[in-house]
Amino acid sequence: MKNMYVKIIILFALAIALVLSFYFYLSNIREQSTGENQVRASKVTEALMRNLDARYPPTPKEVVRFFAEITQCLYNDNYSQGDFEALGRQLFRLYDEELAENNPWEIYIDNLRFDVDSYRNREFVISSFTVSSSTDVIYFSEDGFDYARLHCLFSLRRSTDLYIIDHQFLLRRGENGRWKILGWQKEEPEYE
Repeated sequence: MKNMYVKIIILFALAIALVLSFYFYLSNIREQSTGENQVRASKVTEALMRNLDARYPPTPKEVVRFFAEITQCLYNDNYSQGDFEALGRQLFRLYDEELAENNPWEIYIDNLRFDVDSYRNREFVISSFTVSSSTDVIYFSEDGFDYARLHCLFSLRRSTDLYIIDHQFLLRRGENGRWKILGWQKEEPEYE
């Protein structure tokens, strides 16, 4: 009879230990998941949330970097039609007034959609990009304007094939001191 009480006490102690262990396990998982799953915005959301009125990129390099980040989102990520147009608007806001006037919004967004669809249909993904270092930015003045010229290399991947596209950007400083993209040229490889 005494052995039976001892067994019951041991089983009861084990049950309490098991319940407490399970409670601490759940508490620990909840704390970890709360830390890991804090609201982390996707790259698309981050690009859309950037307020260019308050936080416009201060240098030509940063303007091109933001351009490349948005471009990578457009070509790689999944998003709604509304997000596509909002990303296009963010790009459009980086353009110099002269470039924007030569590319009316309706034509610009249709051309952008065609270009993105074309790359996606050929199953290309922008795996990375590299913007010129600050020391490689060429600054010059002409006709009363300040200009900057720099490169951005986009690495495109399709299956196991890798292609490098070199974009040479020309930016002009506006009256408000902001650098805007005046245009670019790209050297694309022959795709198979």
